[in-house]
Amino acid sequence: MKVYYDPDQPGQAVLEPASREGALGPLIGAAVCAVVGGLFLTILIKIGFA
Repeated sequence: MKVYYDPDQPGQAVLEPASREGALGPLIGAAVCAVVGGLFLTILIKIGFA
């Protein structure tokens, strides 16, 4: 297995350079969860935590 790294910054290493395939789905899912959580929190604050 090849490891690609930046010679100026050896701590920056990747197995597949510039591979962002499949990264959009989890990002959209996290954004939807954040919006839904924010809505629930807003509703609970407005009506109370009873």
